[in-house]
Amino acid sequence: MTPRGKTKAVLSYFTPVGLFIAISMNKDENDAFALWHIKNMTGLSILLFVSFAMSYQEYLLLPGSILFYGSIVFWVYSLIMAMANQKSGIPYLSGKFQKWFIFLD
Repeated sequence: MTPRGKTKAVLSYFTPVGLFIAISMNKDENDAFALWHIKNMTGLSILLFVSFAMSYQEYLLLPGSILFYGSIVFWVYSLIMAMANQKSGIPYLSGKFQKWFIFLD
């Protein structure tokens, strides 16, 4: 059975533009499944931007690269979970993202 908001949840994982479109679509009709994935992708986007900033510093090049590739793996995993109709995400981080981004409710 497909949960309500699956389209918005999957859309949120396609580029930052898709995230903003999913946020605006979810404001009209709030779906818990979509909201969970929107918060998860918001955290992953911030993680990706932090990895970019770290990569521009010579002494942080290796940790920035590790964080970049890690965030890509987390993004693919989360996208697969959204397509599989599950609210399963990254251990530890997804739970924190749900608490930190309550302003998206």
